[in-house]
Parts: sequence; structure tokens; C-alpha cells
Amino acid sequence: MSYTIVKLDAFTPEESKLLQADAAEAERGYDPDELVAQDVKIRRKAGRPATVHASKTIQVRIDQESDLKLEQYRKVRHMKRSEAIRDLLNRALAEVSTKS
Repeated sequence: MSYTIVKLDAFTPEESKLLQADAAEAERGYDPDELVAQDVKIRRKAGRPATVHASKTIQVRIDQESDLKLEQYRKVRHMKRSEAIRDLLNRALAEVSTKS
């Protein structure tokens, strides 16, 4: 592992001030009990984050050819699999009127 030493004047004045404050705090040391208390506050629940728009999960079976096409679609658009499926579904449903 190699390190690069950077002088403080390589940073903006705001960044320098923050770095100096962080260094001073580290020099003073940390109270282990305070660190544990902060860690407990920061922790989030395990699992997937709640999605605002998604309210239902569905499972679908598709043939291998469709799966390959889906993979190509998502790779070209740099999407996750579920994003690509939602995108394709929304495109298909755009033609359908909700009034019928």
C-alpha cells in the first residue's frame, strides 16, 4: 500500500477548516461509550429500503429467450433487472387507459 502526502494548502479554505477540526477531534480522543451511542443512532433496519412507488411484489416466469432479451435491454441501459422490468411494464401499460 502506498500513501500520498498532501499539504493542507492543496484544499479549499472550507475543506482545510474541516480537516483541521477533524484532526483536533481525533487528537483529543473519543469516548468509547459515546461512539457506541452514535453507532446505535446510525444503524438502520436490515433489508431492502422502502420504495415510495412500489407497493406490491409479483413473481413471473419467463422463457429463456425472453430472459436473454431482458438481460440485453438492462445492460444497454445500465439498469438493474427489476428497474428494466418496471420500465418495460410501464412502456407497455402507457397505451392502456385507466378509465376502462
